Amino acid sequence: MTRITRVATVVVAALLVTGCSSQAADPNETPSLTIWVDAPREAAAQAYADSVEGDVDVTVEVRDTNNLVADIGLANRAQEGWPDVAFSGQPNSIAQLSDPDNGFAAPVNDLVPADFLDAFGSANVICEADGSTYCLRNDLAQTVLWYDVPTFEELGLEVPATFEEFAEVAQTLQQNGYVAGAVGDNAGYTGFFESSGCTFTDLDGNVLPVNPDAPECQRVVELIDPLLDSGALDRRSPFDAGFVADVAQQGKVAMQIGPSWFGDFVYTPEDSWGVEPGRTGAAAMPIWDGAEEPYSGQWGGGYWVISSHSEYPDAAADAVEWILSDAATVEAGPTYPAYGPSAEIWGAKTAANDFYAFDIMPVLTAQAAVLNPATKSVLFDIDAAYKAELAAPITAGESAADALQGFAQEVRNLAEEAGYDVND
Repeated sequence: MTRITRVATVVVAALLVTGCSSQAADPNETPSLTIWVDAPREAAAQAYADSVEGDVDVTVEVRDTNNLVADIGLANRAQEGWPDVAFSGQPNSIAQLSDPDNGFAAPVNDLVPADFLDAFGSANVICEADGSTYCLRNDLAQTVLWYDVPTFEELGLEVPATFEEFAEVAQTLQQNGYVAGAVGDNAGYTGFFESSGCTFTDLDGNVLPVNPDAPECQRVVELIDPLLDSGALDRRSPFDAGFVADVAQQGKVAMQIGPSWFGDFVYTPEDSWGVEPGRTGAAAMPIWDGAEEPYSGQWGGGYWVISSHSEYPDAAADAVEWILSDAATVEAGPTYPAYGPSAEIWGAKTAANDFYAFDIMPVLTAQAAVLNPATKSVLFDIDAAYKAELAAPITAGESAADALQGFAQEVRNLAEEAGYDVND
């Protein structure tokens, strides 16, 4: 459907969207939209506003979108002040915005064309609840296996295809003065636990399984604890100042499981790891024994949400479609697009980036298609839970096995408070 046709049908759609304003839009008025974005998304939203000038009145507001749930809560209490469209960089928050008690997020299934929605593949799984899709992913942060190509060649190592091989290679690297990555902060959870399916977010209706003794969890701790003990895996965050100065900037990181944005934003900058051009490659995630696919975890990735209160839901949907698919906007974007055709556009500059030892786009694309389906959005802050109860204890020297038990108990407590039926 063209933009002109979509805007022309705005009034009818506004009357049909659950929770929309009780006052119908005036068909003689120009549609108006308020779009909340963070600073990195301002240019994209403003480009959309410029493209529809005269047809749609667009107000772009730059806000701290980390506070989106709280800000929507304030609007709900005031019963006014909602944006028509909002961006969030916290994927897990969509569960709260789509929850009936909140009611902000509108299902997009009938607002965007089916073929447009299909082109996201599995990227929008985290947006889904009760058979509807409540957001559209902006970008993905799928984990891959980053590695130093010359080091592997010098040591005669093959890139590991399984996690058993990963452990063997990691120990060999340690014996030669290298590390196989850092696991503090989000790195351990997304790269190992989440990729294995040990997420504690795999909702089935209102039932949340939380079983640290499940095979998906035990195979992780059995693999990484020996690597932590030997020093093959560093307990610190990849961003820890000591790790950066003493390990990464000394060229001692030979492998690192990390998200698709690590190459551009961690490996490349001189004030970060500052890796020399031509050394860094990316490989598929190793596969866990018994897993169906070499699944990726996700460290980041934002989404767009359309308000159920919007008087102009079709115009709001059109704005999101435009931002996610406009070629110039996509090409200028900093991270891997979730919308398939846009990923192809964005990938051209990545494929030509001579910082990398070879074209890494085939790997990023393949891993974007195998995001672990056990990662879902929940009504509590899973990110804060794993940072405090899993990552922090491991960094402090605790075994991953013991930290996992504490993390599981914290999730049980949070899940029960949120109203879930917890199943061990």
